[in-house]
Amino acid sequence: MWASGPHDTNKSPLIFMWYHLPDASVKVVICNTKTYNIVTDPFQLSVVNVLTDLVSGTPNNSGYDYRNQSPFAYAPKAYGHGTCTKTLSVTDCATCMQSAHDIILKYCGGFIGGKAFLNDCTIRYEHYSFTDL
Repeated sequence: MWASGPHDTNKSPLIFMWYHLPDASVKVVICNTKTYNIVTDPFQLSVVNVLTDLVSGTPNNSGYDYRNQSPFAYAPKAYGHGTCTKTLSVTDCATCMQSAHDIILKYCGGFIGGKAFLNDCTIRYEHYSFTDL
């Protein structure tokens, strides 16, 4: 689209960027059937680290597709993956990821893995390395 005004002798392009507000409604949550004790098991530290990092890392990663793993040598590893719909702004991706984080902890807390699929973002953690969401 091109526009010109009465004082503008040069035509300049109008640029429109389309973003939509995040839809954080839940499609499905799936939890691993195996559990751990969130109070005494050091795996909890790994899970919290991975999920917290996904909330901040996914919106700031190219394509809103981010993978991570816990850094602790003294605790069992946790692995994570987060994604956002590419039409979201960075801020809206972060908002959706925070919702996904809260939902996965609410429903899968104490399970060794889980996936939360929201309309505009996803989050997953496991006790093993994985390549799919």
